[in-house]
Amino acid sequence: MSDVSSVTFNEVFVNDKEFVTYFRQEWHDVLTLEKIFLLNEWLISKGARLIVINLSVPLYCQLLWPVASSIMNSVKNLSNTIIFEDTLYSVNLADKIKPKDYDQYGWFGHHGPEGNLNWYNKILYTKMQSLGWL
Repeated sequence: MSDVSSVTFNEVFVNDKEFVTYFRQEWHDVLTLEKIFLLNEWLISKGARLIVINLSVPLYCQLLWPVASSIMNSVKNLSNTIIFEDTLYSVNLADKIKPKDYDQYGWFGHHGPEGNLNWYNKILYTKMQSLGWL
């Protein structure tokens, strides 16, 4: 296998198996977002009220990669998602509110009442208002 760290962006996205394997996380994100989008559309068609939330590290929006840009734009344009920014993790990291088990897991720990309330007040409450639920 060649050294992929020296490969330019355009060279990477070809039909070469070693490069597709190297970028398997991006493929996983694309497939996951596709499932989220389809499930969201189906549930909305059934009258469900829902918010799709990523509580961890925000997904990187790959708008320059043709394979990913379509589904990422589709999910990003949904009014009922919190996936690419303002996640529980990113908001509390920015506000320096450490998880309760920070000593054991670092920033990937479990945010206790303080972190949950911070994220609810800043992000989730506002999202529910914008959806007309409150």
